[in-house]
Amino acid sequence: MTMRVDAVCLCALAVAGCSSSAVGPDAVMPPAIDGASTDTPPPTGATGLGAHTLVYYGLHTNDVASIMTSAIATKPTGSVMIVSVGRGQISAFARPTDNKSNGPYPQLGETHNYTHYADSGTALYALAGATGGADLKISASTSPSDEVTLAAVEVTAATKIVDYQWNEVVQPDPPIAVTSNRVTTTGPATLIAFWWGDAAAEQDRRAE
Repeated sequence: MTMRVDAVCLCALAVAGCSSSAVGPDAVMPPAIDGASTDTPPPTGATGLGAHTLVYYGLHTNDVASIMTSAIATKPTGSVMIVSVGRGQISAFARPTDNKSNGPYPQLGETHNYTHYADSGTALYALAGATGGADLKISASTSPSDEVTLAAVEVTAATKIVDYQWNEVVQPDPPIAVTSNRVTTTGPATLIAFWWGDAAAEQDRRAE
């Protein structure tokens, strides 16, 4: 991911895999951006990418108290839902919920602030063994006029988060390549990565 000089690149990775132990649950404007889903099943015994979506509210573009994805079609059971949120007001972070009465999604690790913008940051959440369906919607509270992005990914045929890592790279001049930290799997697993940054929206960036 390339960023402007002095920008920060944040990367959070989560590995969802198969195991006998699972992680349990401990007026909205239309989304500006939304995603899609895949119907391609994973090989037998392997985890795979399921439905995924992203919704974004720009700074000072809303006056609502929550952000919500459009409906996505997930498996009824047997998946792990992974959600990452980036927002301008770090004090407004709260655990996401959905319209299937699954309860608040557990947070993975800490909420991380940007080095250059200590009042802004990112957080990662995951829920295993949740009830899904054809019209799953995920939401999170937000402060009116806050800039916030919510990204959600379903990992099918999975039962838990095996490992997760987060790192931040403050870009020098000239910029350097950003590499995620290592994660360790214990069997068949799917790797999910979320990339965040503090560069202005008009700046070019690339992730490979």
